[in-house]
Amino acid sequence: MDPVATRMRELYDRRAADYVATTGEVGLFPGLDAELARFVQRMPGGGPVLDLGSGVGRDADWFSRRGLSVVAVDFSEQMLRITGARSPEVAVVQAELTNLPFRDDRFAGAWVCASLVHLASAGHPRALAEVFRTLQPSGAVAISMKVGHGEGWATGSKLPDERWFSYVDADEFAGLMRAVGFVGVTTIPSGRDTWFIAEGIKPGRLGSTRPDDSSGGFA
Repeated sequence: MDPVATRMRELYDRRAADYVATTGEVGLFPGLDAELARFVQRMPGGGPVLDLGSGVGRDADWFSRRGLSVVAVDFSEQMLRITGARSPEVAVVQAELTNLPFRDDRFAGAWVCASLVHLASAGHPRALAEVFRTLQPSGAVAISMKVGHGEGWATGSKLPDERWFSYVDADEFAGLMRAVGFVGVTTIPSGRDTWFIAEGIKPGRLGSTRPDDSSGGFA
C-alpha cells in the first residue's frame, strides 16, 4: 500500500465513529438521493451493486433498502464494521481501490462516491481500470470528484484531521474514463460546492456473462 493510502486508512480507522456523525445519512448531502436514484435507473438488471469506497455504509444501506444486492468495499476495517452492523444484508469487503478481489464482469453497477478524490492521482487510471474490469457488459458507473487543480494533504469539512485530496478537471477526468474503455461518458454538476458526477457505461451486450454465485472475496 502506498504512503497516502496507508495514512488515510489509519485515519479512517481512528475516526470511523466521528465520520458517522458527519457523513452517515443521505440527507446530510443535498441532492444525493436524486443522484443515487439516477444511478440505479442507469444500471442494468437491478444489481449487484459495487459501492466502492463505501465509508460508513450510508449509500450501501440506501441501495439495500431498495432491494438491491450490494457489496461495500473500503480499506478501513472499522468503517466496514460500522457498515456491517448497520446493514447486515450488505456484503463487506476490505480492499484497495486499485486492487479489487473480484472476477471480471461481476457487477451491474459501480457507485464510487467521494472515493477517488482521496487517492493519489497517479492511482486513478489503475482504479478506473479495476472498476471497468469488474463491471458487467452494459454496466454503469458513477463517480463523484471535486473540481480543481493539484493534490495534497488538506483539512476538509467532515473531519478535523488532514486528508489527501486529488482535485481534477472534469473534462480531463472524463478523458481518463474513456481511455480505459468507458463509453457514453458525461459529467454533471452535483449541486454541492465544486463536486461533479462522472458517468459512463462499459460497452458490450448484457447477458454475455453468466451469473456468478461465488463470494468473490466477500466477508
